[in-house]
Amino acid sequence: MFRAAILFAVSMGAFAQPPGGFTGIPMLPGPAMNYQALKQALGLTDAQTQQLQDLQKNRQAKTQAIYQQISDKQKQLNDALASASPDAAAIGQLEIDMGNLRKQIGAGQSVRDEALALLNDAQKAKLAELQNALQLQRAANEAIGLGLISPPAPVVTPPMRPLAK
Repeated sequence: MFRAAILFAVSMGAFAQPPGGFTGIPMLPGPAMNYQALKQALGLTDAQTQQLQDLQKNRQAKTQAIYQQISDKQKQLNDALASASPDAAAIGQLEIDMGNLRKQIGAGQSVRDEALALLNDAQKAKLAELQNALQLQRAANEAIGLGLISPPAPVVTPPMRPLAK
């Protein structure tokens, strides 16, 4: 029983991580996110932006389905470990199955490739500039902390209007 509790706690640790945590899955923005800064920086069209959002939503749905499968396997594992005569082969197979499912969650490269395929060459070049800027983010934050530069002005988003009925 103790082993079951430990295995469950370790396995559930994966669920405690935010989608952008260890899995490399990007966090999906809230409904107020309109990507205006990214659209401007890369020259994205509304259609491209929608396609990118749809791609991320599909990825999130697939990931949630995998998490559900892991949860189901974990319940099976707990039941198997709690049984009067645990079947080592079945327990081992459940562990392997859960490990394989976790690997599927971490395999985000194909989604990135699909997202990049939606961009033209000029947009991809600008994306490289954003990546370089991201590398400087820590240094910029440290410079702000030491008073060497001023922080950027806060981004003000308009309030959301209620949906029409």
